[in-house]
Amino acid sequence: MRSVSNEPTFDIWKLINWLVVSYYWLFLTDFGQVSAVGYIPDYNYLWGFDFSRPVNFTSEYNIFINQTLFDIYSSYFRNTLYPVLSAIETSLRPLPDFSTLDGNNQLKPVDTAFLRSYSCAERRLKPALEAAVSILVADYALIIGGYTLVMFLAGIMQKHKFKDGSSGYFDELTAGNICEGCVKKGAGLTDGERTLTNGGVQADPDVNET
Repeated sequence: MRSVSNEPTFDIWKLINWLVVSYYWLFLTDFGQVSAVGYIPDYNYLWGFDFSRPVNFTSEYNIFINQTLFDIYSSYFRNTLYPVLSAIETSLRPLPDFSTLDGNNQLKPVDTAFLRSYSCAERRLKPALEAAVSILVADYALIIGGYTLVMFLAGIMQKHKFKDGSSGYFDELTAGNICEGCVKKGAGLTDGERTLTNGGVQADPDVNET
């Protein structure tokens, strides 16, 4: 920056100051103001300020009203920043001389209109039915996700069922003594074991109990 601007004493903090101050006053100008407006803190309000009692600050520090400040910031732009811009964009023309600030050549406050593209609405509780429908619609993804998970688990369990409809897991876990004589229940029945019929226990007639 020093070599481009031909200013050996180039200071980055002066550049930051010029950018912030210039942007601040130009931003206020877009709203039709030449000075800042503050509001008295009042914590009786939800937002913490009483907007019905504005405090207008002085405009003597506005760089587009104060001649001394205007000379400082305009000369910095002309002598330091503009040479840098000219080196980047060679088609820029030399800056003209700025007119002196006076009563006819300075910023003045103006009324500014704001275009609102939306309608303000007062928050109110919805009726019970309308609120329930809104919640169900909003939670549709969660409900469908839970349903899909349940169906997935049910499908896994169904794959492990035997052809007769009984669950292989439960049949194996419940195998044990089911009647007198310590008869075992299993998938394959051999001589000496009892068979289950019609939901009850029936002894094998060919086996002699001891």
